[in-house]
Amino acid sequence: MNPLLPSATDVALASLVVLNTVLVVVALVALLRAKDKRRWLSTLLLIVLVPIAGPIVALVATRPASAGSSRRAASPS
Repeated sequence: MNPLLPSATDVALASLVVLNTVLVVVALVALLRAKDKRRWLSTLLLIVLVPIAGPIVALVATRPASAGSSRRAASPS
């Protein structure tokens, strides 16, 4: 085995690190742009302390409701 080539495990771990870094940056930007600041600290801790799943949950939680979904919910069936 060539010592200059990374193993599959090294590539997989590096990919997870890059994925987590991108998710954290995107989630932090979304948190800073969010209008609702009630759970700001708990969301920030979730993003920073829980790798990969934390930023995904924070992105879903801070996503604003679209106008179409609120309109459908308000209209009678």
